[in-house]
Amino acid sequence: MCCFPVPLGGGLRSNLGSAPLLCADIPQLASATNTGRHGIMRTEPFKLILILTIGLLASCGQQEEPAHAKPSQPKPAKLVAEPEPIEQPADPVESTPPQPETPPPNIEPEEPEQPEYSFIGRPKPFHYSDIRRFDIRIRVEHGHTRQEIESILEQAARAAKASVRGHAFDVLAFASGDDSTGMATVGRGMLAPNGRWADADSSDPITFRVLFLSDAYFQSEAEKQSWQPGDQVVLQDDDDDPIRLTDRWDNWSQAHEVASVPHGTEATILQKHTEPMGDGSALIRYEIEAVIDSKTVRGWVHREAVEGSTAP
Repeated sequence: MCCFPVPLGGGLRSNLGSAPLLCADIPQLASATNTGRHGIMRTEPFKLILILTIGLLASCGQQEEPAHAKPSQPKPAKLVAEPEPIEQPADPVESTPPQPETPPPNIEPEEPEQPEYSFIGRPKPFHYSDIRRFDIRIRVEHGHTRQEIESILEQAARAAKASVRGHAFDVLAFASGDDSTGMATVGRGMLAPNGRWADADSSDPITFRVLFLSDAYFQSEAEKQSWQPGDQVVLQDDDDDPIRLTDRWDNWSQAHEVASVPHGTEATILQKHTEPMGDGSALIRYEIEAVIDSKTVRGWVHREAVEGSTAP
């Protein structure tokens, strides 16, 4: 149904109020015009109908679109930019964190056992003027190596120097059971300026020096078992001369000679004495017993007279 406003001139008003007029309202409007009152102008019916018809046509023409009108173009859809996908971080690969290296166990090297020794008496002074020298004597057990004996000699010398004030210290080592009143039977060392007894009055640096080591002390057990007391030997001389016997191991002069036996005489070893010398060698003497012309004789002979014979 079409609707349109009706312009009413001359103060013409509809009894429908100010609402827009519908086509169905035209008869009511016409009736209201014919029966207008209170000074409303009366209008002829045919003119009123003509006016309404023209208004109706004009109003309906404005409401309908012509057939040849261009179809309305659809509004372009708004392009909404899709959000870029957020790149999710890849799951971290589980890995074992580097473990700190376990330090190797702190194994402290074992300190070598210090060879034992003991002092024989107190340091014996040999002073001259204001130069102080000492004779030191020590005792060691059997079975030490050369390196151990060298270490023992130096330890004893430095221990003596720490206990008494001196310029030179002469250390003599003796094996267990050896006579300690004579020359050293194991080894000897010197702690003095330049390692020399004669330089005791020198201002040169004090150093330690090994003077000698006894070869006899380091003999093997097999060697020590050779030519022992009770062994039977045949006395020999390189020139087939008679072999002289003396009454002392440390003296073989004619004044101490007690007997003389021929080369090749059978004898029995009574004892053996080893006396180390200053050059590292040792003086070895044997006390033997032999029977000559039904007479028993005893005395000391050199090692060559015994060890030159066939081993027992």
